[in-house]
Amino acid sequence: MKYFETDRLRVQELSMQELDGFYAMRSDPNVTKHYFASPMTLEQSKAKLQSLVDDISANQSYSYVLLRKEDNQFIGTICLWNLQPDIKTGELGYESLPEFWRNGYMKEVLPAFMTHMYTVYGYEIFTACPSSDNQASNRLLLSSGFEFKNQFDEDNHTLNFYIYKIK
Repeated sequence: MKYFETDRLRVQELSMQELDGFYAMRSDPNVTKHYFASPMTLEQSKAKLQSLVDDISANQSYSYVLLRKEDNQFIGTICLWNLQPDIKTGELGYESLPEFWRNGYMKEVLPAFMTHMYTVYGYEIFTACPSSDNQASNRLLLSSGFEFKNQFDEDNHTLNFYIYKIK
């Protein structure tokens, strides 16, 4: 199992062992509203988690769980998906349980995750497309060195497009 650590987090490949935390996160409307989805049932969460685990095995995406070192508490997930390996590009996705918002966990893990993706898999260009309404995510990306490129509409929602290049 691939993993890395930050000061406060152990970050490891997502597995079915994380169902309880994953379900708690994906069933929370405060989380899912940021990507325009309905909260998931336990069965839907289990199926989605299995799909993400399968995608890891097939090298279709890379999803990791964020666990607090001090007590192994599930914080959230971070992933690289919409992969374009030929041009070393992928799209970032991240989410966490609301009780861990504004504690700096994503700010801490984001650069470490990108370094890990570059070192282990060779990805050099990272994109992100948060909702224009998700102020916290937009601030996180800007403060992490991402460059705002433009806005676009998708399914009647306005998204912001950001890019970060390691090289």
